Amino acid sequence: MVNNPYYSFPTKDAINLATDSTGTVVNPNKVKVSQDEVLSNSASEHKITFTYGKAHAHTVVEVRGDAQEGVGVADKPEQTGKSASSWFKHYRTSGNWGKGASYAPETKPHVLKSGSFKLKTYFFIS
Repeated sequence: MVNNPYYSFPTKDAINLATDSTGTVVNPNKVKVSQDEVLSNSASEHKITFTYGKAHAHTVVEVRGDAQEGVGVADKPEQTGKSASSWFKHYRTSGNWGKGASYAPETKPHVLKSGSFKLKTYFFIS
């Protein structure tokens, strides 16, 4: 994280998705965090532990010592053309939803590709 005396990082913002032992999505507010926030006003390293029931995960948040480290100058003109358009559009609903649907989570993944980048997702409703 960039050194910034005017910002503190709320550690629960690092939670993208949490599931229980059956794979059911749980509310991120039910996940316990060892530290509520990370102050970014001085160089430091913080080991954060996330806990839900018996499950736990760890991450390290490092605050850089130099407030200018990693900060670039926006001196390039904006790019136009193909790079400014979305490479994937998904406008339809899940096949599991609609008339006669069982209202179950999707069972087939969506695969998004762009060059060597590949993202595979399942959409869940909680």
